[in-house]
Amino acid sequence: AKDDPSDDPKARAAAHTQADAGDFAVVHLSDSFCDEFANHLHLICMDGTATHDTVQENAAPYWWTLQLNHEQNEAMHGEYACKKLVGGNADFAGTGTKGKPRRIGVIVESVAETGFRTAKGIADQIKKQCGYDVVEQVNIRADDNGQSETTAILKMQQANATTIMMWASAAPWLVEMQAADANAYYPEWVQLNSNGIDFNTSTKTLPVQQAAHFFGMSGWEMPRPVSSTDCFKAYRALDPANPHDATPRAPLA
Repeated sequence: AKDDPSDDPKARAAAHTQADAGDFAVVHLSDSFCDEFANHLHLICMDGTATHDTVQENAAPYWWTLQLNHEQNEAMHGEYACKKLVGGNADFAGTGTKGKPRRIGVIVESVAETGFRTAKGIADQIKKQCGYDVVEQVNIRADDNGQSETTAILKMQQANATTIMMWASAAPWLVEMQAADANAYYPEWVQLNSNGIDFNTSTKTLPVQQAAHFFGMSGWEMPRPVSSTDCFKAYRALDPANPHDATPRAPLA
Protein backbone atom coordinates (compact mmCIF):
# COMPACT_ATOMS: atom_id res chain seq x y z
CA ALA A 1 0.00 0.00 0.00
CA LYS A 2 1.15 3.55 -0.69
CA ASP A 3 -0.44 4.82 2.55
CA ASP A 4 -2.22 3.39 5.57
CA PRO A 5 -5.02 5.70 6.80
CA SER A 6 -6.87 4.43 9.84
CA ASP A 7 -10.25 6.13 9.41
CA ASP A 8 -12.91 4.76 7.10
CA PRO A 9 -13.33 7.58 4.51
CA LYS A 10 -9.59 8.02 3.93
CA ALA A 11 -9.04 4.28 3.66
CA ARG A 12 -11.74 4.01 0.99
CA ALA A 13 -10.32 7.00 -0.87
CA ALA A 14 -6.89 5.37 -0.76
CA ALA A 15 -8.33 2.26 -2.44
CA HIS A 16 -9.49 4.36 -5.40
CA THR A 17 -6.13 6.13 -5.55
CA GLN A 18 -4.33 2.81 -5.93
CA ALA A 19 -6.85 1.47 -8.41
CA ASP A 20 -6.50 4.63 -10.50
CA ALA A 21 -2.74 4.06 -10.49
CA GLY A 22 -3.30 0.67 -12.14
CA ASP A 23 -2.70 -1.56 -9.10
CA PHE A 24 -4.68 -4.80 -9.32
CA ALA A 25 -3.43 -6.35 -6.04
CA VAL A 26 -2.50 -4.56 -2.81
CA VAL A 27 -1.50 -5.55 0.73
CA HIS A 28 -3.28 -3.33 3.26
CA LEU A 29 -4.11 -3.20 6.99
CA SER A 30 -7.58 -1.64 6.84
CA ASP A 31 -10.81 -3.57 6.36
CA SER A 32 -12.35 -0.40 4.91
CA PHE A 33 -9.65 -0.26 2.23
CA CYS A 34 -10.06 -3.96 1.42
CA ASP A 35 -13.85 -3.65 1.35
CA GLU A 36 -13.66 -0.85 -1.19
CA PHE A 37 -10.89 -2.52 -3.20
CA ALA A 38 -12.46 -6.00 -3.26
CA ASN A 39 -16.22 -5.52 -3.10
CA HIS A 40 -16.61 -2.31 -5.09
CA LEU A 41 -13.61 -2.25 -7.42
CA HIS A 42 -13.28 -6.05 -7.75
CA LEU A 43 -9.52 -6.03 -7.28
CA ILE A 44 -7.32 -8.20 -5.05
CA CYS A 45 -6.73 -7.14 -1.43
CA MET A 46 -4.34 -9.10 0.78
CA ASP A 47 -5.44 -8.04 4.26
CA GLY A 48 -2.42 -7.66 6.55
CA THR A 49 -4.65 -8.04 9.60
CA ALA A 50 -7.54 -10.27 10.60
CA THR A 51 -11.11 -9.83 9.42
CA HIS A 52 -14.54 -11.30 10.17
CA ASP A 53 -15.30 -14.86 9.09
CA THR A 54 -17.98 -13.93 6.54
CA VAL A 55 -16.02 -11.10 4.93
CA GLN A 56 -13.76 -13.21 2.75
CA GLU A 57 -16.59 -15.54 1.77
CA ASN A 58 -18.78 -12.63 0.66
CA ALA A 59 -15.90 -11.01 -1.25
CA ALA A 60 -14.47 -14.15 -2.85
CA PRO A 61 -12.23 -14.37 -4.78
CA TYR A 62 -10.92 -10.86 -4.12
CA TRP A 63 -10.20 -10.69 -0.35
CA TRP A 64 -7.38 -12.72 1.23
CA THR A 65 -5.59 -12.95 4.59
CA LEU A 66 -3.29 -15.40 6.37
CA GLN A 67 -4.53 -14.33 9.81
CA LEU A 68 -7.07 -15.98 12.10
CA ASN A 69 -10.43 -14.35 11.51
CA HIS A 70 -11.89 -12.23 14.31
CA GLU A 71 -14.29 -14.91 15.50
CA GLN A 72 -11.46 -17.47 15.76
CA ASN A 73 -9.35 -14.91 17.63
CA GLU A 74 -12.19 -14.16 20.04
CA ALA A 75 -12.70 -17.87 20.68
CA MET A 76 -8.98 -18.20 21.41
CA HIS A 77 -9.22 -15.34 23.92
CA GLY A 78 -12.15 -17.09 25.55
CA GLU A 79 -10.30 -20.38 25.79
CA TYR A 80 -7.18 -18.72 27.23
CA ALA A 81 -9.19 -16.78 29.81
CA CYS A 82 -11.16 -19.82 30.90
CA LYS A 83 -8.18 -22.18 31.11
CA LYS A 84 -5.50 -19.79 32.40
CA LEU A 85 -7.17 -16.87 34.19
CA VAL A 86 -10.68 -17.51 35.51
CA GLY A 87 -10.80 -18.75 39.08
CA GLY A 88 -7.21 -17.81 39.88
CA ASN A 89 -5.58 -14.94 41.71
CA ALA A 90 -3.88 -11.94 40.11
CA ASP A 91 -0.42 -13.25 40.99
CA PHE A 92 1.31 -11.25 38.24
CA ALA A 93 -0.23 -7.89 39.13
CA GLY A 94 1.51 -5.12 41.04
CA THR A 95 1.06 -3.18 44.25
CA GLY A 96 -2.54 -2.92 45.40
CA THR A 97 -3.79 -5.68 43.10
CA LYS A 98 -1.36 -8.59 43.38
CA GLY A 99 -2.83 -11.76 44.87
CA LYS A 100 -6.48 -10.68 44.74
CA PRO A 101 -9.06 -12.99 43.12
CA ARG A 102 -9.03 -12.23 39.43
CA ARG A 103 -11.62 -9.84 38.04
CA ILE A 104 -11.22 -9.68 34.25
CA GLY A 105 -11.93 -6.65 32.07
CA VAL A 106 -11.65 -6.43 28.27
CA ILE A 107 -10.45 -3.51 26.11
CA VAL A 108 -10.61 -3.69 22.30
CA GLU A 109 -9.58 -1.13 19.70
CA SER A 110 -12.66 -0.84 17.48
CA VAL A 111 -11.50 1.02 14.37
CA ALA A 112 -11.33 0.55 10.60
CA GLU A 113 -8.10 -1.44 10.57
CA THR A 114 -9.50 -3.94 13.10
CA GLY A 115 -12.78 -4.43 11.27
CA PHE A 116 -14.61 -2.56 14.04
CA ARG A 117 -14.51 -5.63 16.26
CA THR A 118 -15.69 -5.11 19.85
CA ALA A 119 -14.91 -6.14 23.41
CA LYS A 120 -18.26 -7.92 23.49
CA GLY A 121 -16.95 -10.56 21.09
CA ILE A 122 -14.29 -11.63 23.59
CA ALA A 123 -16.57 -11.22 26.61
CA ASP A 124 -19.24 -13.38 24.96
CA GLN A 125 -16.72 -16.14 24.26
CA ILE A 126 -15.54 -16.17 27.88
CA LYS A 127 -19.17 -16.39 29.02
CA LYS A 128 -19.93 -19.13 26.49
CA GLN A 129 -16.92 -21.28 27.31
CA CYS A 130 -16.93 -21.17 31.11
CA GLY A 131 -19.81 -19.03 32.30
CA TYR A 132 -17.68 -16.12 33.54
CA ASP A 133 -18.97 -12.55 33.22
CA VAL A 134 -16.21 -9.99 32.68
CA VAL A 135 -16.42 -7.03 35.04
CA GLU A 136 -16.05 -4.34 32.36
CA GLN A 137 -15.91 -3.98 28.56
CA VAL A 138 -14.47 -0.96 26.72
CA ASN A 139 -14.25 -0.25 23.00
CA ILE A 140 -11.57 2.26 21.97
CA ARG A 141 -12.92 4.22 19.00
CA ALA A 142 -11.43 6.67 16.53
CA ASP A 143 -14.46 8.94 16.23
CA ASP A 144 -14.88 10.25 19.80
CA ASN A 145 -11.89 12.62 20.10
CA GLY A 146 -10.02 10.14 22.29
CA GLN A 147 -12.72 9.99 24.98
CA SER A 148 -12.96 6.18 25.07
CA GLU A 149 -9.18 5.88 25.12
CA THR A 150 -8.93 8.39 27.96
CA THR A 151 -11.62 6.82 30.15
CA ALA A 152 -10.84 3.12 29.56
CA ILE A 153 -8.50 2.75 32.52
CA LEU A 154 -10.79 4.74 34.82
CA LYS A 155 -13.62 2.31 33.98
CA MET A 156 -11.36 -0.66 34.70
CA GLN A 157 -10.37 0.79 38.06
CA GLN A 158 -13.94 1.57 39.00
CA ALA A 159 -14.87 -2.05 38.19
CA ASN A 160 -11.96 -3.26 40.38
CA ALA A 161 -10.51 -5.18 37.45
CA THR A 162 -7.34 -7.00 38.44
CA THR A 163 -6.66 -8.33 34.96
CA ILE A 164 -7.07 -6.58 31.60
CA MET A 165 -7.28 -8.55 28.37
CA MET A 166 -6.56 -6.07 25.60
CA TRP A 167 -6.59 -6.36 21.81
CA ALA A 168 -5.24 -3.24 20.11
CA SER A 169 -2.44 -1.81 18.02
CA ALA A 170 0.70 -0.52 19.75
CA ALA A 171 -0.38 3.10 20.34
CA PRO A 172 -3.39 2.37 22.62
CA TRP A 173 -1.27 0.00 24.71
CA LEU A 174 1.08 2.88 25.47
CA VAL A 175 -1.78 5.29 26.23
CA GLU A 176 -3.59 2.87 28.55
CA MET A 177 -0.47 1.85 30.43
CA GLN A 178 0.55 5.48 30.88
CA ALA A 179 -2.93 6.20 32.27
CA ALA A 180 -2.62 3.26 34.65
CA ASP A 181 0.80 4.54 35.77
CA ALA A 182 -0.64 7.99 36.45
CA ASN A 183 -3.36 6.41 38.62
CA ALA A 184 -0.95 4.11 40.49
CA TYR A 185 -2.97 1.19 39.14
CA TYR A 186 -1.00 -1.99 38.41
CA PRO A 187 -3.22 -4.73 36.94
CA GLU A 188 -2.19 -7.81 35.02
CA TRP A 189 -2.07 -7.07 31.27
CA VAL A 190 -2.85 -9.97 28.93
CA GLN A 191 -2.36 -10.01 25.16
CA LEU A 192 -2.61 -12.76 22.58
CA ASN A 193 -0.53 -11.86 19.53
CA SER A 194 -1.93 -8.34 19.46
CA ASN A 195 -0.81 -6.39 16.40
CA GLY A 196 2.94 -6.51 16.91
CA ILE A 197 2.94 -5.60 20.60
CA ASP A 198 4.84 -8.85 21.12
CA PHE A 199 7.84 -7.35 19.28
CA ASN A 200 10.64 -5.82 21.32
CA THR A 201 10.50 -2.65 19.24
CA SER A 202 6.93 -2.10 20.46
CA THR A 203 7.14 -3.50 23.97
CA LYS A 204 10.22 -1.47 24.91
CA THR A 205 8.17 1.72 24.53
CA LEU A 206 5.77 0.69 27.30
CA PRO A 207 6.08 2.00 30.89
CA VAL A 208 8.39 -0.30 32.84
CA GLN A 209 6.14 -0.43 35.91
CA GLN A 210 3.27 -1.72 33.78
CA ALA A 211 5.23 -3.95 31.41
CA ALA A 212 6.43 -5.90 34.44
CA HIS A 213 2.88 -7.28 34.73
CA PHE A 214 2.43 -7.99 31.02
CA PHE A 215 2.05 -11.57 29.71
CA GLY A 216 0.15 -13.75 27.23
CA MET A 217 0.90 -15.58 23.98
CA SER A 218 2.71 -14.75 20.76
CA GLY A 219 1.92 -16.15 17.34
CA TRP A 220 5.54 -15.76 16.26
CA GLU A 221 8.12 -18.51 16.36
CA MET A 222 10.71 -18.44 19.10
CA PRO A 223 13.47 -15.92 18.29
CA ARG A 224 16.67 -17.57 17.08
CA PRO A 225 19.92 -16.58 15.39
CA VAL A 226 19.40 -15.38 11.83
CA SER A 227 21.95 -17.93 10.60
CA SER A 228 19.61 -20.78 11.64
CA THR A 229 16.56 -19.52 9.72
CA ASP A 230 15.33 -20.86 6.39
CA CYS A 231 15.49 -17.32 4.99
CA PHE A 232 19.22 -17.06 5.76
CA LYS A 233 19.95 -20.48 4.26
CA ALA A 234 18.02 -19.63 1.10
CA TYR A 235 19.87 -16.31 0.75
CA ARG A 236 23.25 -18.03 1.19
CA ALA A 237 22.33 -20.62 -1.42
CA LEU A 238 21.84 -17.82 -3.96
CA ASP A 239 24.56 -15.41 -2.82
CA PRO A 240 27.20 -17.16 -0.67
CA ALA A 241 29.81 -14.41 -1.06
CA ASN A 242 27.94 -11.45 0.40
CA PRO A 243 26.54 -10.74 3.90
CA HIS A 244 22.82 -10.54 4.51
CA ASP A 245 21.24 -7.25 5.62
CA ALA A 246 18.77 -8.61 8.21
CA THR A 247 18.69 -7.49 11.83
CA PRO A 248 18.06 -10.29 14.36
CA ARG A 249 14.89 -9.92 16.44
CA ALA A 250 15.74 -10.37 20.10
CA PRO A 251 13.38 -12.24 22.44
CA LEU A 252 11.07 -10.27 24.67
CA ALA A 253 12.80 -9.05 27.81
